[in-house]
Amino acid sequence: MAEAVLKELPSEVFYKALNDNGNDNGDGNKCSMACESIETGLEQEKIKQICTKLEKKVCYVKNYHKDKSSFFQKHCYDLNYWLYKEVTKELGENDKNIYPIFEKIQNQW
Repeated sequence: MAEAVLKELPSEVFYKALNDNGNDNGDGNKCSMACESIETGLEQEKIKQICTKLEKKVCYVKNYHKDKSSFFQKHCYDLNYWLYKEVTKELGENDKNIYPIFEKIQNQW
């Protein structure tokens, strides 16, 4: 029962929509992030892939939720959590380089 309630929380609804639809740039509007310019060293390709995924998800939020001001602002925070999760999944939480990489991707956003 608790799991059913959790699935109805706004952040859970957003993550589901993001995962289901967040790989589409929407109606053709281009959301451009300079993912190719990020230089991270050893994990360069993985980080560029994460950045490209983020670009599509930012586009999704921009195209489908920009008219809902409070929703839009809240989900900018949710995208930060998504980004942190993706970077730590690739590099591990204890990697000392995680914060500079996280910052480089955020700066493109």
